[in-house]
Formats: sequence, structure tokens, C-alpha cells
Amino acid sequence: MENTFNLKKFLVENKLTNNSRLLEAEAAASTPEEAAKLVASKIDKLANSPVIKAVAEKVKENPAAMKELQGILSKFGISLNENVGVITPQDAYRVAKAFAQQAEKEAGEGLNEEGAAGALGVLGFFGGGILGRIIGSMGDVVYTAEEIILGAPNPSYMTEMMIGAIVGAIVLGIAGAILDGAE
Repeated sequence: MENTFNLKKFLVENKLTNNSRLLEAEAAASTPEEAAKLVASKIDKLANSPVIKAVAEKVKENPAAMKELQGILSKFGISLNENVGVITPQDAYRVAKAFAQQAEKEAGEGLNEEGAAGALGVLGFFGGGILGRIIGSMGDVVYTAEEIILGAPNPSYMTEMMIGAIVGAIVLGIAGAILDGAE
């Protein structure tokens, strides 16, 4: 009798690997709306991440980055004024959806080819050049966000749309961390 047990297939089918969990999460988020919904459900955890808080501190130290961040947020009716501003899951949904839609539009231009660093390109569309450089210089910010939102960091399996939603979530997470630090 021949042994036909396939360990790889078993691990994937039983969702025992990071990649299988990522693939399942992405399958559940096959539209910008579904990706945004997934992101919105994790925005508080993301804003409280030490990695996002470190980025927020760098952004706060840079007046040009703060101006860019406020400019991006104002496009969505969100304020960084600590007397007014609070980041809500609804805010996260709107921003993540817009970023996901833009990334999906740019998909033909190879957004995912550069991995996490290339994903920050969608941020430039919303006016975040300096902000994108700060996020990119801080190491594993995108990977950390993917791990918080999807349960595993692995951009090689991510669609451009999902990466766009995650970059939108990072922007909101930074804003949330700035607002939390202002209280």
C-alpha cells in the first residue's frame, strides 16, 4: 500500500500555517469594502502597537509629516485636534476602503512587486511623500500591521488591494496613536 499523505496539503487545508491563514483572510476580503471592514475591526489594536506608536513619535517630531498627515486625514473629514479628533472604526473603514480602491487601480503598475516598501507608493497618491518615507524607514511597520490585521506578516501573498487597505490602516493607526498621546 502506497503512502499518499501530503503534509503540505494537510497543513494548508487545516489552516495550520501562516500562509494558509493569510490566504483565508484575503479570500474573505476580496473587495475593497471587505478589506476595509477587516481593517476597521483591528484599528484600536493597531493604534496601540508599539511599532505604530514609534512611527507616530517620529511623525510628531516632523512638522512637514504632521502637515501631510493632517492633509490626508482632512480629505476624509478627520481632525488631529485633540479636542475634536477621535479615530473610529468608521473612519478606519472609509480610509482603508479609499486606499484599497486606489491600490487596486494601480495594480497594473506593479504595486506589489516591491513588497512592503512598494505598498507605500499608494500613500503618495493621497499626499504622503514624507510620511511614506518615515513609515518606510521604521523597519517592519507594514509587516507588523499585516500581523495585527491578518494574523501573519507575509506581503508576498497579499493583493495590492489588501496592501492598500493596510497602508490606510497604518495612517489611521498613526493618527490614533498621536491623538492618544495628546490626551
